[in-house]
Amino acid sequence: MKQSDQGQWDYTADGGEGGKQRRKRRSKRVGLLILCLVVCGILLTGIYKYNAASHNPEFCVSCHEMQASYDAWKTTSHSRANCVDCHTNISLANFAYKHFMGVNRVNTLQVSVADTSCLKCHSDARVITPPQDLLVPHNLHVQMGLSCTQCHRTVAHGQVVKAVTVNLPGQSGPLLQGENLFDPNRIPMDGCMKCHNGSMATSNCNACHADKTPPASHKTANFATAHGYVALGNVAACNSCHQYDASLQLQYKPQGNGWTDVQSFARKTDFCVECHSKRPSTHRSFYTVSHGPAATANINACLTCHNYDEKGKVPEKPASSVTCAQCHYNQHPTDWLQIHPKQVNKDNQAKCFACHDASSCNDCHNKTFRAR
Repeated sequence: MKQSDQGQWDYTADGGEGGKQRRKRRSKRVGLLILCLVVCGILLTGIYKYNAASHNPEFCVSCHEMQASYDAWKTTSHSRANCVDCHTNISLANFAYKHFMGVNRVNTLQVSVADTSCLKCHSDARVITPPQDLLVPHNLHVQMGLSCTQCHRTVAHGQVVKAVTVNLPGQSGPLLQGENLFDPNRIPMDGCMKCHNGSMATSNCNACHADKTPPASHKTANFATAHGYVALGNVAACNSCHQYDASLQLQYKPQGNGWTDVQSFARKTDFCVECHSKRPSTHRSFYTVSHGPAATANINACLTCHNYDEKGKVPEKPASSVTCAQCHYNQHPTDWLQIHPKQVNKDNQAKCFACHDASSCNDCHNKTFRAR
């Protein structure tokens, strides 16, 4: 641009080399600006589409190996919540970096859900919990330092083991092994008992159960030793309170086999096993010698915790590894009283005293002597 002889500016003139350079610089700046706008537009569009897609759990399944978790999620009450409603720590940049570096392909992915995610919908002031007989003051548990997922770790995805196909009345198709087969919102009682063991927290039933009053049979002085006979009358009633796993509680059906049902229940129920695995007060120091009369009176009571031999009467593992056959490996014949003097000699006395001591001989021989 230059000024003419008449004093007017000529806007059509190229202005020489300087004008060309200026125009090139302007063109570059405009080009870079357009390129930046295009790149920003692509990034914003990608982020927008990612955010939109990330609210659709099917998008997560398209990349993550989580089909079993996805199938479990669809069967729970949390199916109305999307992945990002709970998993708020999802980061596109972090995900892209880990995917590029191969971190998620070689390491176990640790997933955590913050309490703040739960509190968006739930209140920690909740006390009464379905089915309304449970008293769970959530705020007290929070004050003790417990996080939501320490108790409610299965409510969104169940206890995912692997996808299986089962057929149930009115329901068929792919389901999951574990708690999804009944109600993942129901917390197994064994989770509660890890703390409510009488040491960390009270084990009193009424601390958690509003309508659970121990029956009169439980208040008798000898209930610790006589409860097996009570169970013999109705072991299903024992199951209704003492089976911590709600799925097993719902599925339990006694076979009507008396002591066999009691022994089977006692061996597979955590509440029973916890006590039966400890040496009872009735098994005093010399019980190996004096247990005979008790076993003779009711061998079925013994077989609740012990087996005759390695095979056992019921398939469940016994609480004690001590079996009858470990000592009673040689059953005496019916005429043993008459023939044992000849059999008991210096070579096999050790075998006798594996089960007996001198009192065993004296008890019988003294009676015989006095009778004569």
